[in-house]
Amino acid sequence: MADRDLTTTTYSDFNAGVSPWGNAGNGFGESTVLKFHIDVDDIQTTGGYTIGATDALHLWDIPIGTEIRKVMAVVRTAATDTTSTIAVGDTDSAACYCAATALSAAGVVIGSAVTTDAYAIVGGRLYKAANILHVTFGTAVPAGAVFDLYVYATMVDY
Repeated sequence: MADRDLTTTTYSDFNAGVSPWGNAGNGFGESTVLKFHIDVDDIQTTGGYTIGATDALHLWDIPIGTEIRKVMAVVRTAATDTTSTIAVGDTDSAACYCAATALSAAGVVIGSAVTTDAYAIVGGRLYKAANILHVTFGTAVPAGAVFDLYVYATMVDY
């Protein structure tokens, strides 16, 4: 398993240095939806590595005081291997927001609304310590896969 850290690369517009909700005024302390566009082939080309089975993409350094309620992924382009799966979670649980789900067809919606996803059961998680949001790939190489990950979150001003 390899961890691929996108939180510090130029590929990512959603790293810790660029807060998506700002630090004052409209949006601060309000709920928002963050969108992460994941193009596996583009990430592999930009990063100079291959994403394979059980690899993880680290998407976002979750700040202290953030509450994530739900996540949803929409498959834009299916993986060339129809058995490829993703799970969405944090460093405490790789599939706490979204259990392993196939990237088998465009238009598939994957979300944290099922009772097997740990944080969906309790309505989300408030992060009292920093953490990392990441996507973990299953048993097949997800070549060609393109999907958007939406994260419903609130940053608490404390």
